[in-house]
Amino acid sequence: MENQQEAVGASLDPSRNLHVHSPVDKYVELVGGQNYATPNYIPDEFSMQEFSDWEERMDWHCVVPDEMLPYIELYREQDPTLDLQTERLMPFERAYILQLVAIIVGAITRTPSRRVTPTLRNLVNLSWESMCRLGVRPPALEKLVAASQKPTPWFEASKGVEEAVRAWRVCSDDVRSMRQMLALRMEASKNSDDHDDQRSALEDVERLRKIVAAKEEEVQNWLRIFKEKKDLEPELINSFWCSFP
Repeated sequence: MENQQEAVGASLDPSRNLHVHSPVDKYVELVGGQNYATPNYIPDEFSMQEFSDWEERMDWHCVVPDEMLPYIELYREQDPTLDLQTERLMPFERAYILQLVAIIVGAITRTPSRRVTPTLRNLVNLSWESMCRLGVRPPALEKLVAASQKPTPWFEASKGVEEAVRAWRVCSDDVRSMRQMLALRMEASKNSDDHDDQRSALEDVERLRKIVAAKEEEVQNWLRIFKEKKDLEPELINSFWCSFP
């Protein structure tokens, strides 16, 4: 299972993907001796033969890597209209869209939630923006991308643990300080010869005892919350980033 997840991660790594750049924005083939890969050469028109040659030279863009196919099929199960939405596109554009679908679906549905990084989020968002620029916005994919913008369950649980620990430490420090104050007031009440001062000191002692008791209860509450949040981590450790809504 771990090897499979690593293989998935490799297929989603933009530095290792063969065709994640847009063939629409930047062609990399030379056609008829002219460089169609840059905006410096944009012919006024194509002859039919030139267009046919250009399409043939762009055929390599039409290849969808085998490791991406399972994610495309997974999306088709959610949205059977995917092929209808892309049939108007040229073959290399359609292949590019399918690769973007695979990148998005694979990243969101197969990345463990604890491994979701800003870089991976950027990859998903940029892939979706590229699809939108081509005028393709599959509804189920749009919902999946929107759902992926939320914090992952693992992140929420980890954040909850950190907040509970931080609050527990603050309360514990408060209790320690208040106990020291209580000890000083108790000592003052014993050593005072003045009846009024002694009574005032005893009142302070009683008030501080109540505050200390309340703070000690707060410490226990934060400790309970910490344990509850920590107990969630084993359940979430194998959870994935997001699933189809």
